[in-house]
Amino acid sequence: MVTNMKKKRFTFLDGLKGFACLGVFTHHFFLSFFPASYFGTEAAVMTASGFDASLSVEPYSFFVNGNFWVCLFLVISAFLLSNKIFQLKSKSAFDTLSETLLKRYLRLMIPAALIGVFSYFLTSLLTLTGLNYLGKINTLSFPSFLYHAVVHMWIFVDSSVQGPFWMLHYLLFGSYLAILIALATPLKNRWTPLIHLFLTAVLGILNHYYAGIVLGVMICYLYHCRTFLQNTYNNGFINKITILLVQNRILRDAAGILLLLAGLFLGAYPSYVKPDNIYRIFNAYAFRDPDAYELIHSIGAACLLASFFLLKELADFFSTKPFLFLGKISFSIYLVHSMLLEHLGYFIMHKTNDLIGNYSYAGILTYLILLSLLLPLSLACYYTVERFGNWVCRKLFPGQ
Repeated sequence: MVTNMKKKRFTFLDGLKGFACLGVFTHHFFLSFFPASYFGTEAAVMTASGFDASLSVEPYSFFVNGNFWVCLFLVISAFLLSNKIFQLKSKSAFDTLSETLLKRYLRLMIPAALIGVFSYFLTSLLTLTGLNYLGKINTLSFPSFLYHAVVHMWIFVDSSVQGPFWMLHYLLFGSYLAILIALATPLKNRWTPLIHLFLTAVLGILNHYYAGIVLGVMICYLYHCRTFLQNTYNNGFINKITILLVQNRILRDAAGILLLLAGLFLGAYPSYVKPDNIYRIFNAYAFRDPDAYELIHSIGAACLLASFFLLKELADFFSTKPFLFLGKISFSIYLVHSMLLEHLGYFIMHKTNDLIGNYSYAGILTYLILLSLLLPLSLACYYTVERFGNWVCRKLFPGQ
């Protein structure tokens, strides 16, 4: 496993977050211009081959399944926060916990609110100048908008500030849940993984996204306490399997590949379409629970994360500079990509389609153009908006 021990960061997780942020952007791009990739044949099929409709159900469509990448963000967040708590436990430094909870809210809220306000005034300006290509309007008064940006969307699932910002509620409260579970987790207890699985089942019934939070904490616990667990089950089957995985690279890689494939397979499970292909195996559960895809994606995200701890080459690859760069600006990509799609994406797509005369080729070219604009725009957001939020947090909490 690749880690930066000096900073105590798992560097491949930064790269994985960068990859996931591109998955969210790609999902919203396809949802905007190839809606059959999400809704199946209920929406207009925009490609002659019907490839966009196949993306709504096929196992290879994990990269355009935005909900899966949201779940991965939540699992990674839970892992990183619980890792911090487990380190605090070893140092008996719980006096900073209250500051950590408040700082988490501010670090998420300040950039999101600033981007929301910028988008609000940009929409108004484009409307006044006649450059509002979609004719989108602000449905909230500015005071009400500020309330939603600063308070409401963090307590409730709310997309009125920006469509994708519904995730921020889960990201914040999922963070708090991860911290609380990590605090209540005994670091050296043989039953802890079973307790985590029980919590996953309970919370999975209440809210599927929170199930992924518990799984993220459990993966972190297994990482921190792997030696203890191996010694605890010294003469048992679990210990033998652990020794085989540690000492036999072929078996370790095979287990990692199985987890990786399982994660991607579950991650491609349709978010809207009721499948009649291999995913039929989940139909009985999905029939009883219309939001079953959320739990399936959460489990898939946990499998994907776990695979990186077994596949060293994969972790090394996601620790390379391009992925780390994407990880660095991943939150900014999440913040600005919807605004770019709304205010510029449709204009570029329609003009490109008129020029080329082929909708599929126009889609490819538009995606590349928007991606080339998204990266520098996100980098600018990182160095201004995100850094401003971090500066505020440092001023308020100088000891952290």
